[in-house]
Amino acid sequence: MLRTPEKKTLAVGLYDIVTDRTKLQFTMFAAGCVLIAVPITVLFLLLQRYLVAGLTSGAEKG
Repeated sequence: MLRTPEKKTLAVGLYDIVTDRTKLQFTMFAAGCVLIAVPITVLFLLLQRYLVAGLTSGAEKG
């Protein structure tokens, strides 16, 4: 799927930061993980009520 080195996914790019033997940048890796996790968390918090409503509407009573 990744045909060129310039077009990497975020996970592959972060993995390359940690596995490069010449320059181990764990602080850059941690910052990248936070920047990836924050929008996902905000999206979950905004859509949580719809997720719960959808789960409970499909529940079987009885």
